[in-house]
Amino acid sequence: MMQPYNENKLDSSKLKNFKTCPRKFFYSHVLGWRSQTPNIHLEFGSAWHEAMEHLLLSGYDNDSVIEAYDLFLRRYRQAFSPETDGMFQNKTPDNAFMILSRYATHPEYQSDLDDYKTLYTEIAGSVAVDEKRTLFFRQDSILENKKNGHIRSREHKTGSGLY
Repeated sequence: MMQPYNENKLDSSKLKNFKTCPRKFFYSHVLGWRSQTPNIHLEFGSAWHEAMEHLLLSGYDNDSVIEAYDLFLRRYRQAFSPETDGMFQNKTPDNAFMILSRYATHPEYQSDLDDYKTLYTEIAGSVAVDEKRTLFFRQDSILENKKNGHIRSREHKTGSGLY
């Protein structure tokens, strides 16, 4: 069955799909066909974002890292059992814990909670580009500089560059 398709609802993921493979875009976003198998990239990314949201809201101390990992693992295990951990090279729970720990102690991020107030996490929105087109987006977090009031975004990517 063909899904209703609103040609104006394009986001960066859909555009990337189209650039990579127009046929994949058609099957996925026009026909609505999806694999029954969980996608490691999407599931790991969703679990990662839950963990990062917790750190931004709760701090980077040891207890927060453990709580963030527990949130990660709870979400990740909804899709993948422990028996699958060896199948996914870098995107494993063990690596997630290691990276969460490194993130919490990384010098670049240490000032996040001192210098910035977390305004929003995991938000989506849209901006009218012109009369006929709207750009849709998602952001991991919106932070406000406590000293000057400037607003910034902090994105948390789960690509292979993390490992």
